[in-house]
Amino acid sequence: MKRKKMTSGTGDFYRGSMSPLRQPIRNLGFSMVEVVMVVGIVVLLMSLVFVAAGGSRKDANRRATEAQLTRIIGALEDYKRLKGRYPPDGYDFEVKNEEGELIRGAACLYYFLTKEVQVRRKVSGKVRTRMVDPLLEVKKSIELSNPDDGYADGVYEITDPWRTPFWYDNTEDGKFEPLDEPGHPEASGANSFPPDPRTDEALNSVEETGIQGNGYDLWSYAEGRYKEQKDLSTVIASWNLGDKDPRKKNKQSDEEE
Repeated sequence: MKRKKMTSGTGDFYRGSMSPLRQPIRNLGFSMVEVVMVVGIVVLLMSLVFVAAGGSRKDANRRATEAQLTRIIGALEDYKRLKGRYPPDGYDFEVKNEEGELIRGAACLYYFLTKEVQVRRKVSGKVRTRMVDPLLEVKKSIELSNPDDGYADGVYEITDPWRTPFWYDNTEDGKFEPLDEPGHPEASGANSFPPDPRTDEALNSVEETGIQGNGYDLWSYAEGRYKEQKDLSTVIASWNLGDKDPRKKNKQSDEEE
């Protein structure tokens, strides 16, 4: 019997020939090696981006801390001009806020600098009192401690961009007593801090141990804020602001006048 031949116009072929649907299909996917290479390149690029972003964030935080420290120093100098002394730090003797809670360090900065200041002056034999506007404005969302972190009622500490409280030591009595505990140890995470940067225990922070400023010392541990940190060369303080220190600018202005 003759094999029946079908024309290509009918879409049929010789019986027994391979159908187009049964022809081998070329694999268009990626091999495992190619996938691994692509993933490796993506991970490398992402790590480079994260490193660059981390460095930029650290530099931005340091600049913000220096600016914040400058503002606080300016407010402290204004306070002394009005009151004749710098605010107490709560370490030398007890200081309480309006709620009767003990405050120390950065909490004293908040309490005395961000509220109206009462000024008394003796005029013609009579004592006159006036109220002066707050000397320092702070952004509560980013420059104040969170009351939910274990602080007592009405206690707020001024914090740096790393959300760590500043350290404030009034040294007007001329006695150097290293701060070996935070202003408010009851706050969560408060006991995780490096040594006082003005002591022998700290490294690369000060040229000579002891009191660094005239009347007070103020600093931020910045990115070196962890307890095991010994190299404190990253500390941003009232004694290492250089030309950014507002006290130097005021002194130059007075000399020019």
